[in-house]
Amino acid sequence: SVGDDVFCMLGTSPEKKCQQFEQGGGYAEYAVAGSDALCHMPSKISYTEAAAVPLAALTAYQALITQGNVIPGQRILINGASGGVGIYAVQIAKVFQAEVIAVASQKNAQLLKSLGADKFIDYAEYDFTKGKELYDVVYDVASNRKFCEVQRVLTPTGRYITNIASFNSAIAFPLVSPILQVWGFSKVYTHVWVHSSGKDLRVLKELIEYGKIKPVVSATFPLKGAKFAHDFVEGRHSYGKVVLTVE
Repeated sequence: SVGDDVFCMLGTSPEKKCQQFEQGGGYAEYAVAGSDALCHMPSKISYTEAAAVPLAALTAYQALITQGNVIPGQRILINGASGGVGIYAVQIAKVFQAEVIAVASQKNAQLLKSLGADKFIDYAEYDFTKGKELYDVVYDVASNRKFCEVQRVLTPTGRYITNIASFNSAIAFPLVSPILQVWGFSKVYTHVWVHSSGKDLRVLKELIEYGKIKPVVSATFPLKGAKFAHDFVEGRHSYGKVVLTVE
C-alpha cells in the first residue's frame, strides 16, 4: 500500500533490452517499477543495507538455486567470493547446506569464514583448477576462468556457472551438449542472466529476517558522488556492496 517500505531490482523498463539486460537504473531519487518486481523491505535493516540486496542477492540466488540446482551436501566453489554477488553466494549456499569453498583475496579470508565458508583459497597462492579436489558446482562470479580449465575439477555431473555470457556458454555448448552426453560427458557450462523478481526477493527477505543471510556494505557515497563510488570499486578497494545514498 501507499507508504510501505519496499525494495526491488530495477529492470522493468519497457525500453529495448541491451545485450539481454533490461534497461533500468537506480541512480535517482525516484524510480518506477512494476508491482511484480517489488517486495516489502526486510525488518530491522536500514535503507542502505536494503539497497545492497536486490541485484547482487538475486544474481547469486538465481545462479545457485535456479541454474545450479544446489542441494544439501554438495561441494560449491565460489570464485570471486568477496564481491557483491559472491558475499551472498557464500551465504545462500550455506543456507542450502552445501559445503562452501570461497576463492578471494587473503585480506577477505576472515570475513568469508564469518559468513559461513567452510574453506578459503587465496587465489594469489593457489590455482583451484590445478588441484585434485572436485566440485559439484563452480560459480565463477569473477568470470575470469574458462570452462576448459574448470571442467577438470568438476564432478562427472558438475556445473560451471559464470556471470558473463559468451558465445561458448550461450550457443556453442548448448549445441554440442547432446552429442557430448551420448559419449558420457554430463558436465554443464552455463551462465546466469539475473532478472527482477518479487517472488525471489520474498525468499531472500525471509532469509534476512531469520538471520540466515545479511547484507555486507563496505562503503557508501552520496548520489552526486557516483563517479567516486565507481572509482572505489574499480580500484579493487571494496568487498561486499558499495551503496549510493540519497540525502
